[in-house]
Amino acid sequence: MIKVIDTPPPCAASPDWLVYLDPETNKAGLGIGGPEGHPGQTIFNGTFHIEESDHGYRFVFCVDGLQACSDVGLLDPRKGEDGRRLNLTRTEPFEFEFIETV
Repeated sequence: MIKVIDTPPPCAASPDWLVYLDPETNKAGLGIGGPEGHPGQTIFNGTFHIEESDHGYRFVFCVDGLQACSDVGLLDPRKGEDGRRLNLTRTEPFEFEFIETV
């Protein structure tokens, strides 16, 4: 889980990130709100980190006790309906850049 020291968004009680088994897609998804915001769902313990990629950087999640890690990517289960979701993937990472500001 990523512990965020900030004000939570209006849609969640907590700004923390976690990985859980999304019952709608049957894939590991990223959620906000901490474990209490995902009752009855499987929660994966592990660590997030940032790695360099071909086109900038990417988020990676490693499950505790396993040596394999997965990239964080975008999933659009309803093809534009109801928005996209962040999920774990091994094939399509969501890449981003850091931009220096003054």
